[in-house]
Amino acid sequence: MLARGAYVEASLEEGETPLIVAAYHTSPAITTTLLQHRAQVNARRNDGATPLIMAANRGHTETLELLLASRAEVNAAMHDGVTPLQRAADKGHVAVVSVLLHARAQAPPHQTAPARPQLASAPAPANQALLVCASSHLAP
Repeated sequence: MLARGAYVEASLEEGETPLIVAAYHTSPAITTTLLQHRAQVNARRNDGATPLIMAANRGHTETLELLLASRAEVNAAMHDGVTPLQRAADKGHVAVVSVLLHARAQAPPHQTAPARPQLASAPAPANQALLVCASSHLAP
């Protein structure tokens, strides 16, 4: 369809572009094709979600790496302030959290205030994933 001139930035009612949909549905091949046809890597849905946030939300490491290699904004937040790092940690996607930290993802300001013992006392998968990855990055 793209070869026949389909618009790579066509969007659905909620603002979902083909790249956002591909990132959500873990399609590295389609993601690559869309990026090769100059799809906007930082396109936003109506709620501010980007392809990177969608890939982080679903735990799609390969798609996430493709988006980062195409200069996706690693700290782009949704309108409610949720970032890709926060979404991946909330979902317990340890590999995605690690990739995002390597790409210099930062925790939103409201997440840096809780003390480490508070996080450690609540061993939810999200907190565990974030602590494991953060600890490995902070170790000497």
